[in-house]
Formats: sequence, C-alpha cells, structure tokens
Amino acid sequence: QIVQHVARAGDGQSLRGPPNKARNSTTTISSTIEPPREPKKLDAPLIDPELVHLTLVERSSEVFRHVLLSLEYWLSPGGALREWIRLNLRIGAILGVPALLLAPLITFALRQINAWVALVIESTSNFVLFPLSALLIVGLISALVHLARSLLASRHSPRDRPYY
Repeated sequence: QIVQHVARAGDGQSLRGPPNKARNSTTTISSTIEPPREPKKLDAPLIDPELVHLTLVERSSEVFRHVLLSLEYWLSPGGALREWIRLNLRIGAILGVPALLLAPLITFALRQINAWVALVIESTSNFVLFPLSALLIVGLISALVHLARSLLASRHSPRDRPYY
C-alpha cells in the first residue's frame, strides 16, 4: 500500500495518506472481543524424540511442557477451552488496563478535591467566626464603657441625705 502511495505521488496525484479503512472504537472493541467461529482442533501432544540427549534443564522444561499440553488436550481436545481462555483474557485486558491506568489518577484527583474542600471549610468557618468574635469584643468594650460612665456619673451626682 505504501509503495502504491509513493507511486501515486510520483504521478502527481494528491497525497491523502495510505489507503486504509476507517474504523471506529466500537468495531475495534467488538472485533477484539468477538471469538473465532471455530476453535482450532488440538493435536495430541508428543514427547520430543531427542529428550534423552537434552540437558537436565531442557529435559525438565520439555516434560513440564508435555504435561501442560496433555492436560489441555485432556480437558478440551477441540480447542474450545483455549479459545474461551483467550476471550476472557481479551475482556480482562480491555477492562483491566484502563482500570489500572485510571484508578490512580482518579484517586489522586479525589484526594486533591478532599484537600480543597477541607481548606474551603476552614476558610468559611474563619470568615464566620471572625465577625462573631469581633462583635463579641465590641460588645464587651461597649459594656465596660457604659459601666465606667455609670460609675463616674454616680460619683458626681448629689446624693439625698438621710433624715435623722
């Protein structure tokens, strides 16, 4: 496709990019989740004929591989189990990868919002308490001034003399 694209450019045709099919996210996800029509039939597992000539580690891994393939063949010789596991892994990746990538970001954002709300609450309580405390102080000062005036006024006023 790219070679044809370059050849068209040499012919003087307009360059719009390589020809491809436009795909939206819905078709991409559905094609990822959609299982194949027919599972691939499994062949019976065979032991490597050169097993005796392999090293100890290679022999162990070959025997382990044979045991796993025999178990898979015993459970589902038609290959349906393999396709079912493949489908579930695809669904898990589609759901798990965004969750693992987005969960820390969402948690960070929620913690920041929590901190901002705490600051707003503290500021609001300070805005409410400051005028109340200022009003209380002004009230106390005015009460003291009134008390002082009344004491000074009572000293300078003539008193009635008691009758003897």
